[in-house]
Amino acid sequence: MLSEVELTRSLWLVTHKDTQQLAKVTAFGSWLRELLEGGGANKLLGRR
Repeated sequence: MLSEVELTRSLWLVTHKDTQQLAKVTAFGSWLRELLEGGGANKLLGRR
């Protein structure tokens, strides 16, 4: 039997200096962070 393997990835959200304080940019960053920290990576990738 194979042992369980855990993969870890880093994600960078790069924004232009002039737009990083826009509400829609900060909202997207917050949404993405909450999704990934809450175990939603599978949902983001279309997995169940």
